[in-house]
Amino acid sequence: MDVENVRHTLRKSQRLTSRQEIDELFSGGSKALTVHPLRVVYKIVSNESDDKTQQPQAKVMFSVPKKFFKRAVKRNRIKRQMREAYRNSNDILTTNGKTDNGKQLLMAFIWTDDQLLTTDKVTARMQQALTRIAEKCRQHLTS
Repeated sequence: MDVENVRHTLRKSQRLTSRQEIDELFSGGSKALTVHPLRVVYKIVSNESDDKTQQPQAKVMFSVPKKFFKRAVKRNRIKRQMREAYRNSNDILTTNGKTDNGKQLLMAFIWTDDQLLTTDKVTARMQQALTRIAEKCRQHLTS
């Protein structure tokens, strides 16, 4: 596949919106890693859907606690930066951390700082986090 033809998208089906899936992610057995200012909680789960070809390989959610930013404008800005950084970098997961058809990766990116960062810094941290997650997933699937 040509690099120029790759479309970086973040579709609704790739977002973690189901209450059941969110509860499964945070209920226990999930792993976490921190690449300041991002904390990533992730879990590899079995894909129970009948049509596994249509299910995305990874589902993601983004959170900025009100504790750090009281104004919604700033929280929304950070979430927008995180979504954009993930959208442009999610090919790291698909090329390095390929999961098999029966598995799905659930992730939550949580902001842990009270400072705003530039989009370039957020993108760099997101790439570091995704690279580490891809390595961990590859280790989990080979063991």
